[in-house]
Amino acid sequence: MKKRLFALIAVLIFITVTAMPVYADMGPKPSIELTVKNAPDEDYYINLLVPGTLRKKEDRLQEVNEQYSGKDAELMRVIINNTEDGWYPRRGGHFRELTQSKSSRKYEFSYMDVPKTFKVIIVTESGKVIVSNEITRKAFNAVTTFDAKTGKLRERKTAILAKQLERFLITFIATLLIEGMIFRCFEFEGKEGHNFAVIFKTNLCTQLLLYVVISLLPLHMLIYGGIFAAEIIITIIEGCVYSKLLTPKGKGARYAIVANILSFVLSLPMWFILEFFFRISI
Repeated sequence: MKKRLFALIAVLIFITVTAMPVYADMGPKPSIELTVKNAPDEDYYINLLVPGTLRKKEDRLQEVNEQYSGKDAELMRVIINNTEDGWYPRRGGHFRELTQSKSSRKYEFSYMDVPKTFKVIIVTESGKVIVSNEITRKAFNAVTTFDAKTGKLRERKTAILAKQLERFLITFIATLLIEGMIFRCFEFEGKEGHNFAVIFKTNLCTQLLLYVVISLLPLHMLIYGGIFAAEIIITIIEGCVYSKLLTPKGKGARYAIVANILSFVLSLPMWFILEFFFRISI
């Protein structure tokens, strides 16, 4: 058992470590998926406005004059001049991207500074400015729709649920596969069907618990250790369940600890893959 387990751990750690240099700046991050309906019939800039004051308007205009020229400078000046006091454009995302318009476009804003409260601003090539209403997102990975014709911005709860369900199924199946391999290494000699049923049901409950925690905890708690704390609690729960229900007795707690540590280590490249596929599907 020890040789099998050591070999499996070595392979899984190798996969994780080799993935790190490629995806060192990725991982689970808050995001805003934005669908624009009735988009302008001309090129436009689109960005999020966030509450606060960055700098004096005069200083920002001077910066634009120094750093931009031609059409870019024109549109940037329009954005700054049409930003209300107490709001400023978020850096990054599609702030400097001139977008070829279509009837409906999708964008994603994702990184550590994704705002909780925001508006959407569109500035067309001809100088038309469209600013949405203010919303405060509820989800870690929010799905929103902005109607450029009416100026209405809203968060789509049903779309969020569908996306979360899809993510849940992928992570749940991946967790079962990992824990199944580790289960084989521990060489449980009891009733295999009974043991697999226990692992399946327990993981279903704990994965649901994890997703409930992700949906309910404030964003700052998720980023600064909330998910890690939830994983520790889940390990304790699974250790107690496996100790009592897996046969033969005596290996359940150790199995739960090893399985959850490896699942947590592998969750990083798993999030990399999920983020990549969800991005290309937008």
